[in-house]
Amino acid sequence: MAAALSTSQSPIYVVDVNTGFDPARDTWDGLHPNGMGEFKFAKAFADTFATKLSIGPAFPALPGSVPELPMTAPATITASAVPEGVQLNWAHSYGAAGYYIYTRDVTNGEAFQKLPYPVSADNWLQTWVVKGHTYEYKISSVKGAAESGTSPVASVMANPQTPSQIQDVPHRHLRDQRMPPRRAAKAQTA
Repeated sequence: MAAALSTSQSPIYVVDVNTGFDPARDTWDGLHPNGMGEFKFAKAFADTFATKLSIGPAFPALPGSVPELPMTAPATITASAVPEGVQLNWAHSYGAAGYYIYTRDVTNGEAFQKLPYPVSADNWLQTWVVKGHTYEYKISSVKGAAESGTSPVASVMANPQTPSQIQDVPHRHLRDQRMPPRRAAKAQTA
């Protein structure tokens, strides 16, 4: 395809990033390049620029190893009671692809539980809280299989402002609106 679109005034060159690249060794999650993978991509582009476009020198030899970025936990975390539940905010950790949240209900004497999936933002809203219960939270950074230690603990007493029950809803509005009502089949006459 590149050869078909390439012209002398606007040449197109394909950069071979596959040769020598091993997703098992050169990525941190099977897709995104780790330090060595980034060096291999940089070499492929630099060598193409140097040989095909005469821009810059060829890339030097790849290093034998590249240290991974250390995963650090967020330095700060806050937990605030909001009308919807509990709002968490924490400091961004450089290099993190996501964050695991550890939570516990202190009032019920629970141990910390790690939520099953990381979140990608630097904040989270927990809505399933009990009014008057104290909750504690801590956060870890994650990138691929690497996970940091946890942040300091943040504590808050929940004070959700949700109604205790729904009132004055006519029964006709409680019907499942996704399915049309069934209609009786018309009798066929011969």
